[in-house]
Amino acid sequence: KATVSVLNWGCLRGAMGDLPAILCLHGSRQVGEVFSQRLKTLRKKLQGTAELEFMDAPVEMPLEEGHDVPMRTWWAPADGVEDYAAGVKAAIALVKERLREKKYVGVLGFSQGAALGVYLFRALAERELPELKFGIFAGGRVRQHASLNTIAATHPRVVHTLHFAGVRDPLVTVQDSRRAAGLFPKGAKTQFVEHDAGHVVPQGAECIATIKQFLVPFLQAARHEAQGYPLSEDVVEELETLAMLYGDDMACRPLKDAAGAVIETLPEWRDAVDAGTPARYEAPPSCAIRMEEHEATVVLSFLPGYPCSVPIKVEFAFDPLEAGVPPPPARPNRAWLMWAAKELAAVAEENEGEPQVFATLERVKELLEAGNEGVPEAEPAAPAHSDPNASPPPAGPAAGPTPLTESEDERAANARIATEHAAGLTVSEADWAEAYGKAGRFRYTIGLVGKPSAGKSTLFNAATQDATAARVAAFPFTTIEPNVGDALCTIPCPCQDPANGVAPKDCGASHGHAVNGERFFPVTVRDVAGLVPGAYQGRGKGNRFLDDLNDADVLVHVVDASGLTDAEGQAKEGVESSTEDALEEVRWVRREIHQWIYTNVARKWEAITRRPQKLPIMFSGYHAFEAMVHLAARKVGIDAKQMEAPRTWTALMLHKLVAGFIRVRFPVVVAMNKCDVPAAKANVDAVRAAFPNETVRAISAHVETTLIQLRHKGVVDYQVGGRVHVRAGQEAQYPTAVAGYLAAHEHSSGVANVLSTAITLRPTIRCFPVVEPATLASYGGGVLAHCFHLTPGSTPFDLYRVLTHGHFVDGDFVRSTIVDPALRQESILKKDQTLPPNTLPRIMTNKKSKWQQDHCKRV
Repeated sequence: KATVSVLNWGCLRGAMGDLPAILCLHGSRQVGEVFSQRLKTLRKKLQGTAELEFMDAPVEMPLEEGHDVPMRTWWAPADGVEDYAAGVKAAIALVKERLREKKYVGVLGFSQGAALGVYLFRALAERELPELKFGIFAGGRVRQHASLNTIAATHPRVVHTLHFAGVRDPLVTVQDSRRAAGLFPKGAKTQFVEHDAGHVVPQGAECIATIKQFLVPFLQAARHEAQGYPLSEDVVEELETLAMLYGDDMACRPLKDAAGAVIETLPEWRDAVDAGTPARYEAPPSCAIRMEEHEATVVLSFLPGYPCSVPIKVEFAFDPLEAGVPPPPARPNRAWLMWAAKELAAVAEENEGEPQVFATLERVKELLEAGNEGVPEAEPAAPAHSDPNASPPPAGPAAGPTPLTESEDERAANARIATEHAAGLTVSEADWAEAYGKAGRFRYTIGLVGKPSAGKSTLFNAATQDATAARVAAFPFTTIEPNVGDALCTIPCPCQDPANGVAPKDCGASHGHAVNGERFFPVTVRDVAGLVPGAYQGRGKGNRFLDDLNDADVLVHVVDASGLTDAEGQAKEGVESSTEDALEEVRWVRREIHQWIYTNVARKWEAITRRPQKLPIMFSGYHAFEAMVHLAARKVGIDAKQMEAPRTWTALMLHKLVAGFIRVRFPVVVAMNKCDVPAAKANVDAVRAAFPNETVRAISAHVETTLIQLRHKGVVDYQVGGRVHVRAGQEAQYPTAVAGYLAAHEHSSGVANVLSTAITLRPTIRCFPVVEPATLASYGGGVLAHCFHLTPGSTPFDLYRVLTHGHFVDGDFVRSTIVDPALRQESILKKDQTLPPNTLPRIMTNKKSKWQQDHCKRV
C-alpha cells in the first residue's frame, strides 16, 4: 500500500473546530504567564494543533525585590509531611475543579507543577475524567511517605506519560525524575527522556520532536472524537457521478456514527444527506476504485473542509506480489510516488474550492500510464551565488523579450490607466496591521525624491535644522551619495488634554515640545539624487538612485513650484513657466517609480508563471512583506486565485498590481517647493485641482534654511513651528522677503508641516508607557517621558520586547494594563490583545531569581 497523502502531524494543523487543550502547571515561584513565556518555542510548534492553557497556583508568595507582581506556589513550604500532604490534596482538588470546567486532553507540568501532575494522576479513579489521556512532566520530584499514599486512588487511571530529566538540573536529579515516573500503576505507558539542559522544559529540536510524536495519537483522537467526519452534499454528488462511470469497479467504505448506526451503500449516503441528518462518522467518507490494467486500487478520502480548504486524500494499493518475486520495472517506485504527490498537490491547488474528483482521477490515470519512465529528471542545482527568491537587481533595461508583450505606447498607456485606477485607493487601520507584516517598534524614514534642482537638499537641510548639512548648488546632480540625517516631527502629546491632569510644564517629553504644545519625536530623513525622465532605463544616475528609495517608509516628492527649471533640472532660458510643467513633474516622477518596479518584475515573468508563489516574493527587494503585496492586489481588484495564476495575466493586470503596491508601500506627500517665488501659487493651485487624491503641501525650504542661518547669527529667536522674533537692533539684518512670505503663509515655512503630514500616511500605535499610574511617571522618573511607535496590530508583549531591547525593563513579562490618564485607573489588557492607538500601557515584570540567573550562566 503506497500512501500519497497521510494523516500526520501536518494534517492536524488548520483542522476545523476548537483545538484540543492541554493544561499547563507552572513551578514554584512562578505564575502561568511566566511559564507561558518559558514555553514559547513549544507554543509556536503546537500552534494550530493544540492549545496550551496556563493555570495560576493558589498560594501567593511575598513580593520579592525586583518583582512588580507576587509569584505563586501550589502549596506553601511545610515543615511536616502532614502539612505537605494537606497542601498537595488542596492543590489536586483545585486542578480537578479546573479540569471539570473544560475538557482537557492532557496535563503538562514543570518542577512543582510536574510533582502535582504525578500526584493528580495517582489520585484519579479508573473512570474519573476519562477525556484526560496523558501527562508530560519535566523536572518533577515527589515525596514518598505513608500520609501521601492516601492520595492514591484504589484503582488509579492508566495513562500515557512522557518524562524529561535534565542531566545538568541543579534542583532535581535524574534519579528523582525516574522515581516520579515509577509511581504510575502497572499497565501505564511511560516514556523517559534525558536531555542536556538544566531545570527547564526542554525546547531543543530533538525534544520538541519527541513531544510532537508523543502527542499525535492523542490530538488526532481528540479531534475525531470531538468532530467526527461529516458527509456533505458535495461529496455525495461527486461519488454518484463516479458510480455511473465506474460501476462495479467502485465501492464505498461503510460509515459508522457515534450511536453505532452504519450506512454502507451510496444510496444510503444519499438518503442521509437528503434527510439533513447532522451525523458525524468515525472515519472520513471514502471510496475505492479498481484500475485493473495497472494492478492497482485507488482510494479517495474526503476530509473535513473539502473542497473549500482541504484536498482529497489519495492512496494507492498495488496488488501483492508472489513471495520471492521482484517487482516488475513498471511497478511504481518511491520516485514515482514523490512525483505523484507533487502532481496531485498541483491539481488540488488549481481546483481549490471546486470539486476535484474528476481532475484528480484524470491525473491519476496519466500518472499510472506514464509509470516510472514518466518521472522527470531532477533539475540541476542553481549556482551557489544565485538566490531564486531574491528580487532582481534593477540594472538597466530588460534583456530579451518578456511574456508580457506590449509596445512602448501600450506600456505608457497601461501605466497611466493603472495609476489612475489606484489613485483613490485607501488603506484602513486594519489594512495597515496586515501590511506591516510583523509587529514591533517602527522607526520612520522619510525619503526626499524629485527631479534635480527641485530643492531636495535644501529641504533636507531645513528638516534637519542644519543649513549646511547637504551641499546645495544651482546645477543638477549636486547630490551623488544620499544625505541621511535626523529630524524632529511633532505629534499630539497627552499633556495637551487638560482632562489628563498633566500640565505641559510638568510633562517630561524626552525630546521636548514644539511651540504649539505637541511633542517632538525623531525621524530619519534621506535625500537622494535627482531623477530624470527615463531613469528606470539607466538615464541620469539611473536605477542606482531609485534603489536608494527602498529604505524610505514615506516619500516627500519635492516639486519645483516656481517653474524655473526643466525636467532635467536645468534653468529655463527665455521660456515662461506654465502650470502644465508642474502637473507633468508630478506625473513623471510617479511614472519613473512605477516603470522601475514594473520592469524588474516583468523581467522575471516567465519564471513567475512557472512558480506562481514567487510573484509576491518579487516585491521583497523593496522592503515589503508578502502581506503588503496581497493587500495591494486586493485593493486593485486582483483576488487570491488570480495571484496564484499569473499565466492568465495581461500586462495591464501587472501594471495595476504595481500601481496599487506603490500606493501602499510608498505613500507620497507632494511638497510644492520654492513657494517664495510669485509664480508658484498658480502652480500649487493647479496641482491641487488636478490631483484631488494627492496630499499636497506648499513650502519654502529656502525660507526655513534662511531662518536657521539668522538664528545661528543671533539675528532672530526662532523655534520650529513658532513665530519669528527679531532681536533688538537686528531689524536691518532680517530680509523683508522672508518677513513677507511668513506673513502670507501663517508664519510658517511649511517644512515642519510637510514632515508631520508625511508620517500620518503610515499610521502607527503610539505608546506612552508608565510605571506609576498615580503620577504617570515613565522609565527614569519623567512624567510621560517616552513615546514608542509600534506597528498596527502590535500587542503588549510586543511592547515588552521593545522595552527589554532598550533596557527599560528586565525580567519576565507578567502582566499588562492600560492606564486611564484622567481617572488614573488601570484595566487589564492581555498580552496578545492589540494595543489601542495613543495609549498609556503599563508593563509589569519580575526578575529571575539569583539561582536561575546563575544556572543560566553555567548552562
